[in-house]
Amino acid sequence: MSEHKDELDSVCSNFSMVSVGGDEMTCEEAIDESIKATQQGLNNLHISMRNMLCWDERGLSYDETKDDYDKLYAIIAELMDLVKTAKSIVKQVQPRKPRATTKAK
Repeated sequence: MSEHKDELDSVCSNFSMVSVGGDEMTCEEAIDESIKATQQGLNNLHISMRNMLCWDERGLSYDETKDDYDKLYAIIAELMDLVKTAKSIVKQVQPRKPRATTKAK
């Protein structure tokens, strides 16, 4: 595992800084923070969705579940934003496409 992290660090050091939410940070920090937040969000989503399965068993009404539903929806929206952040990091790290050269006639 350490060897893989060292390889990642050396590759990312070529890119050094990326922008996430208007903040500049190292490539390593951006990746680590993005994945950590996504994992936490997925764990929260999993727990919330499992709890949702109990609503019917408990005979809960719409009004009784509305707050939990709104929280669940917010978790999903946050995860979607986190995926957009990961996509932004990938785009910043991807080397630029070479410009096409024109052939002399």
